[in-house]
Amino acid sequence: MIDITTPTPLSPLLESLTDGVCVARDEGKILYMNPAAQRMLDVTPTEIRESSLCQLLCGRLWRTESNSWAENCPLRKPDSPQTAYTLEGRFGPKLTFQWRMPRVRKAIEWKHLRVRCLRADGNHLVLIEDIGPKIELERE
Repeated sequence: MIDITTPTPLSPLLESLTDGVCVARDEGKILYMNPAAQRMLDVTPTEIRESSLCQLLCGRLWRTESNSWAENCPLRKPDSPQTAYTLEGRFGPKLTFQWRMPRVRKAIEWKHLRVRCLRADGNHLVLIEDIGPKIELERE
C-alpha cells in the first residue's frame, strides 16, 4: 500500500487538480484530501482529522428527492460486493446570514457535486466534481 501522507512525485499533481480527491479507509478515516476537495466541502484540517468521510460528504449530499445519500450508499456496508458508486446531488446546506437592515436573513448556499467513489483493498478513492456550471448551462 502507498503511504499518501508522505509527499511523492504525484503530490504536486494532486494538489493542483481542480477536482477534489480524497482517500479514506473503509471505516471512513480520511487519509488524504486535496485542496480542491477541502474547498468544495468547505472543511477545515481539524474537521478532516476528526470526522469520517461519510460525515463530511454523504451526510450533506442530497438527492433531488430531498433525502441524504448517507443511508443509501452501498459502499458504507463492508460486506457489499459493489466496488464503485456515483452520487450526484446538491451539497449543503451551508447556512450563511445576510445582514440587511432591519433584520437578518438566512440564506442557503447549495453546491452541485458529482461524487465517484471507488473501493479496493479496504480503502476508498473519492473523486469530487463541481457540476454547478454544467447545471447552469443546461438551464439556459
